[in-house]
Amino acid sequence: MLSPIKTRISEKLTVKKYRHAFFKGRGEIGIAYDLRRFRKMRGLSQGELAKLCGMKQSAISRIEQASKWNIGTIWRIAEALDVRVRVAIDDMNEAIHEYELREALEESGSSTISPQYVGLEDLHSTHILYEQTSIPPVVNDQIVVQ
Repeated sequence: MLSPIKTRISEKLTVKKYRHAFFKGRGEIGIAYDLRRFRKMRGLSQGELAKLCGMKQSAISRIEQASKWNIGTIWRIAEALDVRVRVAIDDMNEAIHEYELREALEESGSSTISPQYVGLEDLHSTHILYEQTSIPPVVNDQIVVQ
């Protein structure tokens, strides 16, 4: 079994320019992932969604690749998909602390993390640890109890 790569993100997040670029990228990737996920859950092709939004298929493709978009475009797509858009603004010190806790748990070999230490955005992330932890998965914005 491969051991996890130690990225020391919490140390990198102490640099203001890095942390803003990091969280901007995470936000963009998260939005792209969620829009693609809901489009597929609704059984729509990119072209079909584009028609519902009054957009071109290539625009949907770019958005799903975390390329350029604006909030108005996100609202149009959200309405077509009948999904809620949430925006969270968090204190950077709290975000850095979350990453420090995660790294400490990874280093200790713990496979359990308390839900209060994981932001809701991470439950939707493609690389978060919920499959390896006690945090239940989220489907259709509902926590699935197994």
